[in-house]
Amino acid sequence: MNTNAGAQPVPGPRWTRKRLVAMLIDCYGPTQRGAVDVDAVAQYAGVAPSTVRRWIGGGERANRRKPSIPKRRIAQLQRGPQIVERRNQQQYQYALEALGALGDENSILPAWRQQRWLNEHTVAIVEVKGKPWHQVVVTKANRRALDELHRRATVLDSVTLPTRFHTQAR
Repeated sequence: MNTNAGAQPVPGPRWTRKRLVAMLIDCYGPTQRGAVDVDAVAQYAGVAPSTVRRWIGGGERANRRKPSIPKRRIAQLQRGPQIVERRNQQQYQYALEALGALGDENSILPAWRQQRWLNEHTVAIVEVKGKPWHQVVVTKANRRALDELHRRATVLDSVTLPTRFHTQAR
């Protein structure tokens, strides 16, 4: 799947402080007391810990439900670091090259067969159970893998494709 193809976030739920705090804990981990790991969020976002505390605390607007954080920061905090985005782009390019090689038996690497990458794979959009998040998942299209996926999430939409490379290039 090309995650760098300019995908735009879909309109989602309204951001409240409670929802922001839950997302930050899910993405960056909690402190020992279960609060937002302010230092981890600050380091990732390139801001001071006091800025993160202002985002989640509301500052002088503390009596309001809406968090004091710019929308662009929410989008930044929901995405992976640049190294992850770069790795995703590399995997996409590799998948395109592999798809080109599938027609030539001599170009198929033994590792692709060993890892069963040439078997059918499923791309699914799921709603993670117990969380208000949707996730894109690529998994083998066998009963065991799909049962595990259904155990931890509700499948909203899915498509099964001929190989892992087809799912990455989709």
